Amino acid sequence: MTRILKFIAISVLFLASVKVHAILIFTDQAEWEAAVSGSVEVESFGTIVPETLLGTISFDDFQSVAASGAYFHEVRAGGRYTAAIMGSAVDKLQWEFNSGINAFGGNFFSINNTGLTVSGDFDGAGVQTINVYDYVISNVSTGNGWFGIIGTNEFSTISWNTDDGSEWFQVSDLRYTAGSTAQVPEPSTLAIFALGIIGLASRRFKKQ
Repeated sequence: MTRILKFIAISVLFLASVKVHAILIFTDQAEWEAAVSGSVEVESFGTIVPETLLGTISFDDFQSVAASGAYFHEVRAGGRYTAAIMGSAVDKLQWEFNSGINAFGGNFFSINNTGLTVSGDFDGAGVQTINVYDYVISNVSTGNGWFGIIGTNEFSTISWNTDDGSEWFQVSDLRYTAGSTAQVPEPSTLAIFALGIIGLASRRFKKQ
C-alpha cells in the first residue's frame, strides 16, 4: 500500500508541474468583451484602401501583408476589410501587429467557403490553426457572425489561410487588446487536495 501511495503522490506532483495551455474562442461579442481585461483597441477600417495585390496595407497598430497566394485585399466603403485567398500555400495573408496582443475579435461577413482558417501561437506552445467558418457558421447560418480569441500568450502575427483552394471573407469592427489572457486553471489546487487525501489515507493505514 505504501508503494501505491508513493506512486499516486509522484503522479499528482507531476501533473501539478505541467503547465496548462488553452485558448478561449467566442462567437458572441458581449461575451468576448466581458472576458477580456485591459484596454480594448478598435480598428474601424474607416479609410477606403483600393484593391492591392501582393502588397501591404497599414493600419494604426498592424499591417496586413498579402504574400504569394493571396489574391487581393482592400478596405471597402462601410468599414469592411475584404480579402480573397487562393491556392494551398501557407501564410498567404498575415496581420503583423506592432506589439504583442493577447486577444482579438471582429464581425465576419461573406465567408464563402468552409476552409477559412486563422493561425497563430495563441498559447505559447506552438502554432494553432482554427477553422473560423466552423465557429461562425454554427452561430449564423449565412456565414456572418462574430469570431474572437483570447490567448494565454502574447502574439504579434495572425495568419489567414484556406484549406479548400479559395476563400473570400470580410471583417469589420476589429477589436484587440494587450494585457488580457485567458485564465486557465492550474492543477495546483487539485494537487494539494489529492496530497491531503493521500496523507489522511496514509495515517489510517499506519493505525491499522
